[in-house]
Amino acid sequence: MRWIHCFFSLILWLPCSTGGNEITHVLVLMSYQKPPYQQVISGLKEYFSTQSKPFNLQILVYRNDEDALYEETTHSPPDVILTLGKQATTFAAKHYSQVPICACMILDQQLTSQVEHTAVLMLEFPLVTQLQWLKKVFSDSGPVAVLYHPQKNDHDIAEIKSLAQKLKLPIHLVAVDNNRNLPELLTQLPRSISALWSFTNSSILTAQTAKHILLYSFRNRIPLVAHSSQWVKAGALYALERDYADLGRQCGEKIQPLLSSQKKIKILETPRKILYSINSKTARHMKIELPSSIVESAYEIF
Repeated sequence: MRWIHCFFSLILWLPCSTGGNEITHVLVLMSYQKPPYQQVISGLKEYFSTQSKPFNLQILVYRNDEDALYEETTHSPPDVILTLGKQATTFAAKHYSQVPICACMILDQQLTSQVEHTAVLMLEFPLVTQLQWLKKVFSDSGPVAVLYHPQKNDHDIAEIKSLAQKLKLPIHLVAVDNNRNLPELLTQLPRSISALWSFTNSSILTAQTAKHILLYSFRNRIPLVAHSSQWVKAGALYALERDYADLGRQCGEKIQPLLSSQKKIKILETPRKILYSINSKTARHMKIELPSSIVESAYEIF
């Protein structure tokens, strides 16, 4: 695939650590030009527009020719970099480890481990938040099947066991080391299972596994809790969604301490605003009565 490259430069406003009205240059690197990335930038611009000092914003889209991309970023050396997505973050950490980086739209905080000044806004909601939602929806039901990858989620298992115990949420752990084994593993689940859920970074819910898992869910009346509205539209019961514009505002708020701190600084946050979508047809088919408060506050209903 050929990477589409675009460039924008504009003057916005944000208080910064430099004196007077000196303009601070921020380089924004996007992995893609998809709508969520554009929404993050819209939120970032909105935040900057409420501030008082000049801020120059340069936006580039990542492309495979990294040498050419790096040469273009050196035309106006950045004071701080905002990266959106894995490719952009990996590129910035490789070439600009001495420049403060605010990384967003990623699932792995280790991508910026070699950068001294970082603010990481993870794409995934806190595990406790996701389990609280499972408890809210399936409070009086059987155990939730937790699909996980033994290597990718090894460090998450102890935490989910502890949180589930505190929340009194019964869970049934299912190790999926190869997605080709998923259909067989699903048929082995106990009949008491009330829902299917997996870690966002497990790579279990993919386009390749969608048919098998959604068909299993529909036939056995066991709802799937997914990670996006696309899955909900296809038949999952619900998914927690990010407010991408608010993520952009959140990024803007974290850029200031990156600029002003003279010492090594590491900031780690998760999306602070939760949206969610639900599939009312799936709920009816599976005879699940969702609380009216959940239905009325849904961001999107299918």
